[in-house]
Amino acid sequence: MSFSSKNSATVLIALTVFIAFSILLTQVAQTQALGQPSPNLMVRIHNGFYLYWYESSGATGYEIEYRAHDGTNWPSDWEDLTYTGTDQPAVLTGLTGGTNYQWRIRGTKDGVDPSQWSTHDDDTDVAYTRVARSSSAGKPNPPPNPAVTAKPSSLTVTWQEPHLREGVTVSGYRIKYRYYKNGNEQTGQTESLPATPRSHTLANLTPGTEYEVWMTAIAGTIEGAGSGTTSGTPTSVPSKTTLTITPTGATREYGGTDNLGYTVGGLAEDDADATVVTGALGRAAGNDV
Repeated sequence: MSFSSKNSATVLIALTVFIAFSILLTQVAQTQALGQPSPNLMVRIHNGFYLYWYESSGATGYEIEYRAHDGTNWPSDWEDLTYTGTDQPAVLTGLTGGTNYQWRIRGTKDGVDPSQWSTHDDDTDVAYTRVARSSSAGKPNPPPNPAVTAKPSSLTVTWQEPHLREGVTVSGYRIKYRYYKNGNEQTGQTESLPATPRSHTLANLTPGTEYEVWMTAIAGTIEGAGSGTTSGTPTSVPSKTTLTITPTGATREYGGTDNLGYTVGGLAEDDADATVVTGALGRAAGNDV
């Protein structure tokens, strides 16, 4: 074999090794381990729990398992919770009241190995432990995620329908709110609402004051447990509104009528520029408007 042939073969081998190594690096980068999720809250509801967690970096889904204490030991086998997606909370229901439960979670993504299962502080491969509340027939669970949006002198509250036990129907809701003055809780307020729509505005509130808001669901004459509290601070109403009148052009119609177009603009309640009205002023030729 000539020197040239040997050199070409060496270059070809080196190129092949380089390509294979590049592919390997790409595969490694694509299959890096997902971040380990961590439990956040285990909110007790009737006959089960709402499960919340800190997310797994890179995950597009989750697997959740749980187990019940048998009174003496924790079983070695876990049960799968039917859950898809990434939305929180996951709902774990159908449990036995007065029984201790544990759950754990791991992140998933197509083409990537699942993350490690979440662990407890003592690294026992357990996420969170809590005793299930005994079921109460006809008592609705609280809305899981009340959200508060601050507006001038008001707060708008939106929420999701709670997960309900079979045979329970929500007939309405109650929004409860309070604020503190000089460290002391002021008298709380309650507003009763129908089952729909799942949105309501608390009006005539004090701007700059933080309010705590929570909710209950109503089933007939039975009021369920309260949701977790969320907070919001109403904004201030603009102190003045400035109007501007802007000419938009003049035309003359057949027959001698002049038209002067205009736009009246100003500030909306949320301080955004807004057009109030548009139109035209007309006059007969030779006459003042």
